[in-house]
Amino acid sequence: MVSHFANLKTVRTIVSLSSNIFFLQQLIYNRKLISTSLPFTLLMKILQLELIAFGGFTHTVLDFSKKPTGLHIVYGDNEAGKSTLRRALTHLLFGIPERTGDAYLHTPDQLRLGARLRNQQGEELHYYRRKGRKNTLLDANNQPLEESCLNPFIGNIISVT
Repeated sequence: MVSHFANLKTVRTIVSLSSNIFFLQQLIYNRKLISTSLPFTLLMKILQLELIAFGGFTHTVLDFSKKPTGLHIVYGDNEAGKSTLRRALTHLLFGIPERTGDAYLHTPDQLRLGARLRNQQGEELHYYRRKGRKNTLLDANNQPLEESCLNPFIGNIISVT
């Protein structure tokens, strides 16, 4: 499945974190291949990403659930938002840093992202991440979640650079 992002026309693929996750997902989910040589076991499938207020985006949703298997490629022109999407994914999983360049359209206290994930056991988690110092992980009812609730989805990955 190819997802169009913003006003995108030419093909440019996301590299780094996002493409690695999607590539490993394809191997794990489609081919049932889990390599013990990997430094981590990838446990999740990204079903949906929500850029509620982040970077230059407001209420933007990328739905990857329509085609449950395969490789998803997000492409677009320069400055279309591909790198913003990659940062959003990292911040969803590990928190929005104290200093971020993604607070130029929205104030820092307005920054908010959302995601829907599915792990290998079929459990789903729909959650939100806001910028702040504590209780930044929220459930669908805006109630705080423990960071450990992500463990069944991200395993022992503690950060991404």
